[in-house]
Amino acid sequence: MVELANAGRTTGSLAEEFQVTDTTVRNRARQGEVDEDTRQAGLMTEGAQELARLRLEVKVLRQERDIRSRSTACVTTRSDEG
Repeated sequence: MVELANAGRTTGSLAEEFQVTDTTVRNRARQGEVDEDTRQAGLMTEGAQELARLRLEVKVLRQERDIRSRSTACVTTRSDEG
């Protein structure tokens, strides 16, 4: 679809052919330009995937840190009581 848009096909004709909206065709064409380094706005698909993976990793690490912190606080409280 991206190649066809770059070759001069209209978004309307491509949308009809692929049974998607004009917006979908424009978004995919724009992302294709970003991926090919012909457009500066936005992350490459690979970069966006890595960013999502890293955000998930940070979320998990924060959860693990919070669990350890609560566990340590619980153990400290019990040892103070004893």
